[in-house]
Amino acid sequence: MDLGTTSLVATSLGAAGAFAVGAVARRALRSRADARAHAENVARRRDLPRSLHPVVDTDVCIGSLACIKSCPEGDILGVVGGTTTLVHADHCIGHGRCAAECPVQAIQLVFGTERRGVDLPEIDEFFEASRPGVHVVGELGGMGLIKNAMRQGIECVEYLAALPERAVAGQVDLAIVGAGPAGLAAALAARHAGLSFRVLEQDTVGGTVAHYPRQKLVMSEVVELPLFGPFGKKRLSKEELLSSFQRMVAKGGIAVEEGVRMAGLEGEDGAFELLTEGSAGRVRARKVLLAVGRRGTPRKLGVPGEEAEKVTYRLADPAQYQDRDVLVVGGGDSALEAARALSSAGARVTLSYRGAALGKARAENRAAVEALARAGSLRLALASQVRSIAAREVVLALAE
Repeated sequence: MDLGTTSLVATSLGAAGAFAVGAVARRALRSRADARAHAENVARRRDLPRSLHPVVDTDVCIGSLACIKSCPEGDILGVVGGTTTLVHADHCIGHGRCAAECPVQAIQLVFGTERRGVDLPEIDEFFEASRPGVHVVGELGGMGLIKNAMRQGIECVEYLAALPERAVAGQVDLAIVGAGPAGLAAALAARHAGLSFRVLEQDTVGGTVAHYPRQKLVMSEVVELPLFGPFGKKRLSKEELLSSFQRMVAKGGIAVEEGVRMAGLEGEDGAFELLTEGSAGRVRARKVLLAVGRRGTPRKLGVPGEEAEKVTYRLADPAQYQDRDVLVVGGGDSALEAARALSSAGARVTLSYRGAALGKARAENRAAVEALARAGSLRLALASQVRSIAAREVVLALAE
């Protein structure tokens, strides 16, 4: 090896070594920063995930950091003590990209924790519940994110379409309960697969989405839907989403039976009868797909006066509350977004939350609400709980 070659090799090795040392140093700095953030979130009780979230098998993880880099929400995962950790658990919304990008399948998506359980139906890999023939997708099954819910609906129908049995006279192959994202995607998949089906919706097309506040921004990702093509984008308004749902209905030739509530289920796998309230009567179906979400029945406060006409569980049009005193109860994203919208519409808003800090909501919403409070545009009543509701006042109990 001549002198020139030796010098080139030495220079290359030196550069590679410097790069490696720099990479190790950057990773060490990142790890220390992640550890501090995680410890701070634990101290502030922000370490519990609010929805679907990743759990890392440390025995399988090889530390590629692909999961960290792939998250659309930013640095949700981090490295603590050499182990991939859910650092900002309260910001995780269950995209699932981390699990998809992991090269060794070390990540499992779960719902609930040992410290924060959740009442979800038990379903198998085909979304089938403990009652044979009944399948559960979307928010009711733990998949609250729009693109995840849609994919569940499609995958479930693809599984059902591969089964050899078909409906007999007087019944359909599939009864889909709910016309939200999961239900509509399932209907498109059923149409594409040649299955007969009926879509029952107790309210209107869009389900819970139809009752979001005006111009509420929702998050999604592009999903390839049968017969429709690409659907969604990173951020879209409620109105854009509902318009897309209507296009899905039209393009797929889907007849959504609105105002029909499922009241009971009789029969068995292959021969079900759905009892309904509304115009549908009894619906006979081989299989049943529940895509009803978890928000059909709002959680109530259990205090005197909550049945009053002035108490509402949905905010459709903030403008109707202009120049009025409004109490918003809750510390999650929905409550904070409602408080922001009402304040912008000219209402005098008080936000009551039982916690001492707004730890459940996303950082963007927390910062916006806290800024409104500092500016005097909104009143924060932390560590408070509603005790009673009267005609012209609400009584709050403040923690000592």
